[in-house]
Amino acid sequence: MAALMVMLFHFVGRHGEPARLVQACVIGQTGVDLFFVLSGFLITRILLLSKDSPHFFSAFYARRALRIFPLYYAFLAVYFFLLPVLFKESIPPFSTQVWSWFYLQNIPATFDSLTSSGPSHFWSLAVEEHFYFVWPLMIFLLSRRQFKFLLLATLLIPPLLRLVFISHGVGVFYFTPTRMDSIGYGAVLVVLFTEEGFRKRGTILLLRCMLVGLPLLLLPAFARLSGSQQVWLQVTKLSLIPAFYYSLIGFCIMDPASQWLSRFFSAPLLRWLGKIS
Repeated sequence: MAALMVMLFHFVGRHGEPARLVQACVIGQTGVDLFFVLSGFLITRILLLSKDSPHFFSAFYARRALRIFPLYYAFLAVYFFLLPVLFKESIPPFSTQVWSWFYLQNIPATFDSLTSSGPSHFWSLAVEEHFYFVWPLMIFLLSRRQFKFLLLATLLIPPLLRLVFISHGVGVFYFTPTRMDSIGYGAVLVVLFTEEGFRKRGTILLLRCMLVGLPLLLLPAFARLSGSQQVWLQVTKLSLIPAFYYSLIGFCIMDPASQWLSRFFSAPLLRWLGKIS
């Protein structure tokens, strides 16, 4: 679903579609937030389950490298060296390529003084790679109590950074430290599930309230304020949207009332798309 939402956002609006449809499909951009929350949940779960393994780091990084590196670097080779030849264009200088080769393309996307020639849509993969680089070390070094404080900081610091960045005219959509709360929400789900004395009934009630309440707040705001650059909106929406997806994922995997939704998400077509995405 996250992949389909992002594709819908990028395709609709470039072929003369009605303005209302274009505005509605802007919601597809939040598929990135869903990706981040899912990643925070799945990766944190993998790491916590394997923390005592003697191959903790090597197994994790080997899996990530085999999953991402071959296709990613093959794409960059085609993009930077083959396509310019086919279209009789000059090959971009390495100084503008370097951001993509080292998963840093979200930095020039944030700071206008820096120049990148790479594919801009890989900014979210850069955020993921930065997460993969830091998170295993944090889980390995920190006690469970210390890790909870890290999660709290992960939820609280990004909105403050967004406020500072926007106040100084710097964008916040692409930069890793200003988007880490999305990943943090997913990690919080894992800690909840593995907590001793976990109060499942109270958590389910909270998730249901969030699942209903946040759309009632977000959808009218989206209809009225879409495209607005007001500071308070940019600061809060990047926390509220992943909070909704946090409640959706928590509802699907915890609440007995979610069986119908879980069956939908388990449809063969969606599972196939999820696997290749």
